[in-house]
Amino acid sequence: MFLELTKDLALLLALSQLYGYSRSLLRAYPRVELIVAGLLFGCISVVGMAMPLTLAPGVIFDARAVVLSMASLFGGPWVGGLAAGIAGTYRWSQGGAGAPMGVVI
Repeated sequence: MFLELTKDLALLLALSQLYGYSRSLLRAYPRVELIVAGLLFGCISVVGMAMPLTLAPGVIFDARAVVLSMASLFGGPWVGGLAAGIAGTYRWSQGGAGAPMGVVI
């Protein structure tokens, strides 16, 4: 359990570094900056979903909600929407009985 939480923390730290770097590079192109930020947050949420924390059999937790809330907080609705679309598509492709609930969450 500690290892999974450490992985999620490292993932969030990597996200913050990549986001800061991309913002500094693309400051002159605001629309491209939004798209790149949305793709970055979406890809990081997919990586976070690939490494879930299993609390009990059938009960998992991943860092998707944290990453998507940070996407909307720092990037605004367009970045959050793009990241949520990527994460929702990945969750739907995983299938299972919890897929509709996972996409809504």
